[in-house]
Amino acid sequence: MLNEKIYKTPVLVNLLKTRTVNWLKEHSNNTNWQYEVSSNKKLLYPYSSFANALLAHIRRVIRKPIAKLLYALEKYAAIYTIIFLCEKSITNKVPVKFAMESVESSDTIKEISDDNIMSDDACLLEFWNKMVDDDNVISIEGLNVDPSPDSYVMPHGVYELEFPFSYYIMKKIDDSRRVYEEELLSLYNNQENIDKTTGELHTHVVEGYNKKFINNIEKSPIIKNSPIANYPEKYFKDFINVILSDKVSSGEKDGNLDEKLLKFIFERRLGADNVLNPIRLHSYWWKNSSSILAELSLAQMSPNVITQIETEKENEENKILLDVEFEIYLVEQVIRNLLSRIIDAKEGEHEGLRNLRIIERWQYEVTKVLSLCEKINVSFKLYSLQLLRICNDLLVTKSIPLGDMKRIIEYAQQQNANSSSDGAQNEIITEGFINIVMKILTSLELSENNLIPRRLFILRCLDMLTLESPVRLYLYRETFSSSPFPIMGAIISRIFGTEEKECPNSILHLIQQPKQILQHSERLATINECFNINNLNVLMAALICDTFQQEFFSKLDLVALVDGFNSAINALYGNDIQPLQRIASIAFLKEFTNQFWKCIIKCNEDYLQPITHNLLEAESFDGTLLMEQFNNTMSIPHPLITSFGLYLLRELRINREFSGDEIKKFCEAQSKNLNWFDNFNIDDKNESRLPFNPYWAVPSYGKLEIAFTLLYNDDNRPQFNSIFQQYNDKAPDLSDKLGLFGIVVAKLHSIRASREWKHNENQISQYFGQKITNLTTIPEDFKGILFNVLANTHPLLKINEVITNSELLIKSVIAHIIGLHVLLDPNTTPLSLYMHKIIDAQKTFILACQSDMENLLFNAIAEREGVSRYSCQCGYKYLIGECGGAMEESRCPECKKTIGGLSHVTAEGNIRLDVENKYSFESNDQKGYISEKINDDINYTMRYLTPVAYRILHLIVHAIIGSQAASPDSIALIQQHSKDYTNVEDYCMEHIKNDWNALKQILNCSDENLALTFHSLILTLDKNLPSCNSTLYSSYSRNQWETAFSQTTVLELTRNVNESAAKFRAQIEQNMKKVDVKNSLLEELINQTNLMDERYTRENLPSLWRVIELFSSSIRILGEIKSLIPQEEIPSEKLSLIIGQQSVPSYLTLSASLSTLTSKDNSSELLSLLEILLCFIKRTSIGDGNLLLNEFINQWVQLSSLTENSRFKTILSYELQLKHVVSLYEVIEEQVANIMIQFIDKKFKEPLTDDMKKDLDDAIDFEGGNKGKIPADSFIIAMKRFIQRVLQAESDKETHPLNTYVTDMSLSLWPSNNVIEEVLDDKFPDTLFVANSFAAYEYVLQKKEISKPKQSYSGGMSNKPPSFNTSSISETTASSPSQSTQPSAFTLKNKGKKLRKFAETSSSVCFILNRRKRREILGIFKGKTSLFNTKI
Repeated sequence: MLNEKIYKTPVLVNLLKTRTVNWLKEHSNNTNWQYEVSSNKKLLYPYSSFANALLAHIRRVIRKPIAKLLYALEKYAAIYTIIFLCEKSITNKVPVKFAMESVESSDTIKEISDDNIMSDDACLLEFWNKMVDDDNVISIEGLNVDPSPDSYVMPHGVYELEFPFSYYIMKKIDDSRRVYEEELLSLYNNQENIDKTTGELHTHVVEGYNKKFINNIEKSPIIKNSPIANYPEKYFKDFINVILSDKVSSGEKDGNLDEKLLKFIFERRLGADNVLNPIRLHSYWWKNSSSILAELSLAQMSPNVITQIETEKENEENKILLDVEFEIYLVEQVIRNLLSRIIDAKEGEHEGLRNLRIIERWQYEVTKVLSLCEKINVSFKLYSLQLLRICNDLLVTKSIPLGDMKRIIEYAQQQNANSSSDGAQNEIITEGFINIVMKILTSLELSENNLIPRRLFILRCLDMLTLESPVRLYLYRETFSSSPFPIMGAIISRIFGTEEKECPNSILHLIQQPKQILQHSERLATINECFNINNLNVLMAALICDTFQQEFFSKLDLVALVDGFNSAINALYGNDIQPLQRIASIAFLKEFTNQFWKCIIKCNEDYLQPITHNLLEAESFDGTLLMEQFNNTMSIPHPLITSFGLYLLRELRINREFSGDEIKKFCEAQSKNLNWFDNFNIDDKNESRLPFNPYWAVPSYGKLEIAFTLLYNDDNRPQFNSIFQQYNDKAPDLSDKLGLFGIVVAKLHSIRASREWKHNENQISQYFGQKITNLTTIPEDFKGILFNVLANTHPLLKINEVITNSELLIKSVIAHIIGLHVLLDPNTTPLSLYMHKIIDAQKTFILACQSDMENLLFNAIAEREGVSRYSCQCGYKYLIGECGGAMEESRCPECKKTIGGLSHVTAEGNIRLDVENKYSFESNDQKGYISEKINDDINYTMRYLTPVAYRILHLIVHAIIGSQAASPDSIALIQQHSKDYTNVEDYCMEHIKNDWNALKQILNCSDENLALTFHSLILTLDKNLPSCNSTLYSSYSRNQWETAFSQTTVLELTRNVNESAAKFRAQIEQNMKKVDVKNSLLEELINQTNLMDERYTRENLPSLWRVIELFSSSIRILGEIKSLIPQEEIPSEKLSLIIGQQSVPSYLTLSASLSTLTSKDNSSELLSLLEILLCFIKRTSIGDGNLLLNEFINQWVQLSSLTENSRFKTILSYELQLKHVVSLYEVIEEQVANIMIQFIDKKFKEPLTDDMKKDLDDAIDFEGGNKGKIPADSFIIAMKRFIQRVLQAESDKETHPLNTYVTDMSLSLWPSNNVIEEVLDDKFPDTLFVANSFAAYEYVLQKKEISKPKQSYSGGMSNKPPSFNTSSISETTASSPSQSTQPSAFTLKNKGKKLRKFAETSSSVCFILNRRKRREILGIFKGKTSLFNTKI
């Protein structure tokens, strides 16, 4: 070892000795060092005697400069060199001396001649001495480190260099690299220097500059004053040694063999003479280091090449490697060895595990070889290289049996041999090769692992085949004549993208000039021949149509689309139309529809405005002419024109999210401008503007709906006659009576909001009037309300066509309240008492009425400690606690005069109302109804009701009172304590609307969701009533009833209004499906849920007219689903079944017997099916999370095809519910992403910089437990989802900051939102771009794997694979602050701010207590200071 030889080298020992003595002299501090040792316990006590302590101190002092000097020498690898030279001199018996005299820097070591007896070694030793003596080279004073005498770490490896200080010289030459490269780059500024064919500098220009550069560097002192020119072989050898030590890992180094290989590569590339020129050697290395090292790595992998080099060294007459292109020969040899491993592998059941290891190792080496080939001068058209790439693609998922892989390789090799013998140019992709590969691939079971190789093979063929190749045409015929398979979109896009690149706008010209385009492009003509114009409703045509729209026509603006409109329309119904022309025309019109609606409907709220306004404002085209063309076109009686018209509405329904009613209204509003809307059969079965019918939740309503449909359409009365007869024979129960009320309100009365009644409605109203009159089993007051509704004379329920949607929803709730309570017995509840005996209500404490708030508040304070009441001279009342005497002064909030007092003396004009402190005050609540003004404060309430419960109860009470507006008893009620109000109807309606608006603000919900929640609550009022007295004769009983109502009826439904609304809507829709009530014909046609026979599909082409509602185009859909249906994780026992089913089978058997195994890896197909399901759930707004997935799918015609997949059908058998759908998607997505993210575009695989890695290290918690960082497991899952969901579909985001997307919580990327959200914005690195996505994912994944053992030891994060972490994101929904259970810190923080702000702006009451109690009570009651407006 080096340290053992140092003391055996006299020259080095003398140097160390001399330099150390000099250093000690220069750094002597003239102190009494013996005394210093004797007085320092640390220096003295470890030793047995004072003498030993002194010796130890001397050793420490001397070893310090020795360590520094050794470090300075080793920094330039000079120690090995001097030892080598000294040992060689001793062997040759040449005396060696060490000279300390300085050598002038201007001295030059001259070339050794015959007259100079100094040997080569002596000359090199002389140069070594000179360099050591140069303080600019070796100086222990200027070291940046302080090496320890015991050990130190060198900045580089151990170099065994023979030329003195060659490493120092290399560094000095490398310092010129930047200048060299900058000056070469500047030569590009002169266009005459550039070769026009290659875009590179002319060879003579580069060579000219190289000579100039070499000449300049050779004049530098370090080159000029060194003997390097006399010993270039030694420098070249050292140069190779440094490369091998730095660039080649220890596992790949093989001593002399690697040195011979690298020497051979340099000499072959640069020439034997040029490698001896150090400057030229360096400049060539700067430019070609990557390809040189790649060539070396390939040579190390090929024993044949190494043997050949050794043989040629011995036999000068046989120089094969110098006569051929070495890189090609090298690659051929390496690939031949790799392919031989597959061919030589044994087959059989017992060889599976061994072959698995062979394949995995083989894939690793192929990846390495392909990477190396990219760095050297080898054409990718090389036959063997193309074959290797194809084999690597086919084995990517290890799903092809080994025997089949052998057949493919052997066929290709035999094909190459046959072509070579015929003298023909070798092409690997032939018709025969495509046939044999596709036959093997299509014989495999249709699954994800088996589809990926097929997709990669076709894409590889497209890359390798020239556009003119007849084999390319054959591939097109085979591809487009077959049914498409999943994940084939990229292939279709690549094929037509190539055509578009070759001939710009060729896809657009297919519509306008089909014959010219098909004549120009034989490839498009070949594709065109694969389709039958009379049978285009096939999946392949639909896929091409989608591709045309997304990839090509979506880039056109509306002006270009308008220009091509007529040509596209003509292709729908004209004669002599080509298949591709019609497909392209449909895609064109679909994109036209998308942009047309965007242009004329700026926002959905303006959909009833005439569309001509926006069309006339268009400057780039004639809007009037377009409307004329539109109407003329749509009047053509042709199935495809009809399909186009339906697609116009379908786009509104699905992508613009118009409701069915809005579409109908839109058609009616635009019928004057777009007269073709009248051609559609808009069914009149349901013209109500109400977005839902709440009475479907009534159990017996379904039979009434069916009877009404028959009655309305065909005047079919027998079914309703039977129902009325049953009611007369046996008194109907509450559900039956409420159902009858619902038919009258929802099916007849609500139509008045859309239009006036027609003959049908008037006829039915007359029929109902007769039947209801004859009913003897229903109450008379109920009959009266039904007659008033039919006549549209009810005080609160009158409606007409000008009513707003919000008012219509309010009146639907009022109607439901009235309908229920008129059917309840008066003694059932206080509310039913108000409905039937309003005069008796004057003797009771009425619900939600005002209280004596002054004493209520005072009692709440007094129960903590006794207080006394005081009154200011203006009448303002306040409290004083503790002893009750005045000890502090303040200002009255009303008159600003002094209140309180000092030293138990009350301020002037103030009066103490209580003789002594009291703990309670008598309440002065009043019976009957207390009229009140409108109060729109959302925090306003009464007694112990929450603001939400108060507003709900207050609305119900006024709906019931207002329903009796025509009765004198109702006027008497509201005027019981005040004569201020005389119009009961207006008074109650104002309060109802105010309560409604307050509830919308408190609950942060829409009118529709509030109405749904209200209807759900009303249906519980006959069952979920407070168990209190129905008649409230005391204030206490009222408080008790209101509290119970708030807790048992209101709290659960209003905790999450959106969830309650979604559940109620789901209940309605589920009941509708049970009785098979369908939507209108137009709705079915728009949603494509109508039954389609063969003729319809052939003529209307519904598959091509589908709206592209791709999952990837709505990357926030998972969050939307979670808002619609609160999600839960799949139960563990069911999850294990799914994961077990989806586990990728191990590659134990690579023989043909693998095909007999059941495939369990069709994750991609399952993912596609789940994406369809999610889009449909979003579209239909189903809100019942407990509904079984199987039941939901069976309800819709469009989803029936999902169950055709056997694996998906198996999953459905596990009885998963809608609340599990997101979790299921994430489980399957995890399986697909593990494979698919490997194939994203290279532009998203940009490597990380050192700064990026450092930022990730600072941001990510790899070991677990650090809540201030992002958990590594969560980061891995989030990045995988981002790559899978976003980057697989997007292609133009690589320059965007990555944190823009990853910190967007609406994308639902993170598996643990509650952990990540708090630190994401602060910690996620700003330096990362989308282009670095894959590299960031791999970096964290690999570093996480390394840290796993540490996690296991420390008991930190779970070691479960990330793929099984499927926890759903917990969505936060807005609710009333008073309803919140365990709010987050963030919520409490903001809530506190709001309360504080409210308290600061409110000063209705002033409390003067001791400071501690005042702070405590103000903290509790400031939020309630606005509960009354009167002066206390």
